[in-house]
Amino acid sequence: MKKYLFVLFLALALLSGNFAYAAGDNDLDLSGVVPTLLRVEDSGKSDSSRIIDSVRGRIVLQVEDLGEAWYVDPVSGERYYLRDGKAVMIILRTLGLGISENDFSRLKSGDSGLIEKLKGRILIRAEKDGEAYYLNPKDNGLNYLYDGDSAYKIMTDFGIGISTADLSQIPISTKSAYGASAVFDEEYRDGAVSRFDSGINPKNVTRSVLAHYWAEKINRLRRERGEPQLKMSRPLVDTATEWAIEIGKSGDPSLERPNDQVVHDWIGTRLLADEFYELNDRFFLEQIGWTTMEDSIRGGYEALDAIFENFMEKTTSPSGYNPVLSSAWDNIGVGFYFKNTHDNNIMMYMVAHLANFED
Repeated sequence: MKKYLFVLFLALALLSGNFAYAAGDNDLDLSGVVPTLLRVEDSGKSDSSRIIDSVRGRIVLQVEDLGEAWYVDPVSGERYYLRDGKAVMIILRTLGLGISENDFSRLKSGDSGLIEKLKGRILIRAEKDGEAYYLNPKDNGLNYLYDGDSAYKIMTDFGIGISTADLSQIPISTKSAYGASAVFDEEYRDGAVSRFDSGINPKNVTRSVLAHYWAEKINRLRRERGEPQLKMSRPLVDTATEWAIEIGKSGDPSLERPNDQVVHDWIGTRLLADEFYELNDRFFLEQIGWTTMEDSIRGGYEALDAIFENFMEKTTSPSGYNPVLSSAWDNIGVGFYFKNTHDNNIMMYMVAHLANFED
């Protein structure tokens, strides 16, 4: 069993005052599936292009890991993580292509030209209550995706095995997290990640995917309590990323800022520099965690699960109250710093900043 090394801190402060406080969904395991292994023919293209072209529109299973399932979008060539039925439903909404009843009939009748054009696509019958179908490129069959769970089973049943080395040649979509959307990816473009020395970049998971996973873990608990959902904030992504890089490079995770500056002043100064106004009477919460992880979505999720469990245990009062569940919070930003360890794993430093920006 992997051993996690982590410590989590929490800081809460009012921008207008001097108060500060500090305190210390399961994936379906497909490891038993033994699918046909992908064989890539030599076409003269680069390794990445040949592999992507061979699996466009296919579901691939990472047979050297735990059988993680991915859908490769035939249009972009990016892979989407099929975590479970809910994740599949998100992909249906994100990538589904509307199709007329006339074209649907042509597909059923075996129109080779249209099949070749649409194979591997997720098709939505816009004139038939939005029914979703997967046009399997292996046998050109139309497969009805009744709901998330049935869609997950149907799509993974068609999976073809792929090695981890080949899978790494297929770019991962930042929309492939549990419930993730393109909005999260936008918050990470041209921000602090690109402005600072942000360490190594894992090959099989992105910062925006992990950030969404952390925010969703908090939001799931907040929904249970009827609290408002946290929105991802680009300015907070920047402040969280900057501090994650700072503690990651130093190897000294801490709330303490240079020159004895308190956390809320440090965050506020950077938000003002980023032309973020109306900060009077705003307050912030900071979460810091670090642990080792494997370079995979599952590895990143497991690392964040361990940090989150430790965080909730240490910061929840005997009465069941945890400050992260406060109704005051409405925005969040999550930042990461990654560096290699001596045993070929990755050390992940994570910082989350929560704020009350909305009145």
